[in-house]
Amino acid sequence: MPTTQPGFVSLAPYILLACVAGAVNIANAWKQLSYDCRFLVFFRPAAAFSFYIWSIVQFVVPAVCAWVLLAFGTRPSIDIQLIVKVIGFGILFVALMNATTEVAGLEIDHVRRFYRAVIGYAKNGIAARETARTAVFWQSCKADWAAVPSLENGFAFLRDYIEQDISLAPEVKRATLDGIDKVAAVPDRGLQVVQLIGLLAVRRRDLPTILQHFGYSEQVISALMI
Repeated sequence: MPTTQPGFVSLAPYILLACVAGAVNIANAWKQLSYDCRFLVFFRPAAAFSFYIWSIVQFVVPAVCAWVLLAFGTRPSIDIQLIVKVIGFGILFVALMNATTEVAGLEIDHVRRFYRAVIGYAKNGIAARETARTAVFWQSCKADWAAVPSLENGFAFLRDYIEQDISLAPEVKRATLDGIDKVAAVPDRGLQVVQLIGLLAVRRRDLPTILQHFGYSEQVISALMI
């Protein structure tokens, strides 16, 4: 049965549940953003104003939508079913924003337009800050690696790195290792280094160590660690 206790105190549990939906969504959306920015080697979220805009929208919009869709203003009974709905909504929110599905009780098109516009603005801000210097960095990598006598030490370390990564599904790990072997066997160094960059979709915090094994300079490694 709905509760009848008046005032802010009675709404506090529902505010918390709405915040849970926002927190679940921001964790889910961060995985995608981190993947999208995997080659932006100098990207530091805390130093990018656009990232804070992205974070606020990813938290607040799903929290408000959960409040409306789950009718928290009516103070429904808090049970396992409601909690599961909140968590599920947070997990599926990004997919909902990218779909064309209509949702009863919410002007979803208006929400979508606002969400996409602000997220697009935030991503454009990240791109404006990172794209040019990232391109310069990878061009520098190509030039430096073209002059290195052998990249075998780097390929050996990259194989070991992938082998030890327990987060990878077996089929993904196998395909990645096969890709490393194919690139390592490419006889043309110029083509090899171009393909090598495509293999370096690794955790950004691990990239300096991997680059070091490919013979990159200590100065560059230090810059990446900042």
